[in-house]
Amino acid sequence: MSHWYNYDNLMSRNATFSFAITGRGQGKTYGAIKLCVSDFLKNGNEFIYLRRYKTEIGSASKHLFDALNLNNEFKGYNLLCEGNKFFIQKKSSDDDEKPEKQLCGYAVALSTANILKSTNFAKVRTIVFDEFLLGPGVFHYLPNEVEAFLDFYETVARMRDVRVLFLGNAITQSNPYFTYFRLTLPYNSEFKSFKDGLIVVNYTSNKDFVRDKKLTKFGQLIDGTHYSDYAVENEWLNDDEAFIEKKIGYCRNISVVKLHGKMYGIWRSTENRRYYISEDYDPCNICIMSFDRDDHDEETILMSARTNPFFKFVIENFRVGNVRFESINIKNEFLNIINKAL
Repeated sequence: MSHWYNYDNLMSRNATFSFAITGRGQGKTYGAIKLCVSDFLKNGNEFIYLRRYKTEIGSASKHLFDALNLNNEFKGYNLLCEGNKFFIQKKSSDDDEKPEKQLCGYAVALSTANILKSTNFAKVRTIVFDEFLLGPGVFHYLPNEVEAFLDFYETVARMRDVRVLFLGNAITQSNPYFTYFRLTLPYNSEFKSFKDGLIVVNYTSNKDFVRDKKLTKFGQLIDGTHYSDYAVENEWLNDDEAFIEKKIGYCRNISVVKLHGKMYGIWRSTENRRYYISEDYDPCNICIMSFDRDDHDEETILMSARTNPFFKFVIENFRVGNVRFESINIKNEFLNIINKAL
């Protein structure tokens, strides 16, 4: 068995959106770009290498082909990057002869993709969205990111069947794409399909890769740490099961929160007096809170989480460990709000 991520099973499912989530260093990007270049040589199809921000594109695209060229994956060809365009060029034994370069792909930043609406991507067959998952740090998801991505997809596809490879490491399950399309991880399997097979999620850990990585000096250095669980075992870096629990007994929906366009119910159990935050809510409840102008409408009460009297009791109960979330996604969404208000 190879150490590296194999796209055969994923691509055989013929999904429009394919999510590949593995441990770090398993060759997802290498394999995806190899797949795209092979498709160009065989069928003339171009590709787009997509990152979230323009600052990511520079260094990433410049070195995108380094390993492929070093390993001589495409004998007789050189792969080149010039600005935001990718080319393939036949090798020549004659120093005076320079074979024609063929355009095979583009590097695009999602944050500035709206300026490309008049660009013709008629030959693009595949979009590779690298590092689509983010953890805490300098970078953040774009406002309304999924719809910004869908708008860019429409610019590229124009009624054609264009496939997307979303590549990510196991940082956190909480991300706008899983929320928007209501995606979950496979259970007792490596693959899970949604929307009649148009979307597929692959979450996998390569046992040979894990074994050999543990034998490296770095693997031994981090052995037994939380980071090892993430980098080697492909366990989620920023997710844990603390405060995750389904509602118990009779619960009353005391208020509703609109967050990133989605409604969440805040419930209080009469059995254990805990507060639960859930995707369930009473549609007749008129106490609907929002903490951001983008979520505010005629039906919401716009206030900061810190001063909102309808949410302050959630913060106070969280301080004493009396709040539960019904899923990892809900927990991570609300911890961002609670942490800012503490």
